[in-house]
Amino acid sequence: MDTPQSRPAVTPSDTMLLIFFGATLALLHIAVNGQYGFHRDELLSLGAV
Repeated sequence: MDTPQSRPAVTPSDTMLLIFFGATLALLHIAVNGQYGFHRDELLSLGAV
């Protein structure tokens, strides 16, 4: 029979890396999103189609 494969353990450094990337992307999004706003930009894109 096949032996079950063990998954690698998730270390705290992996979790912190994911939190760091998520926070960086969120801050970048907030920093560059001040001009149009999410909904206005989406409606502009839909109107241009």
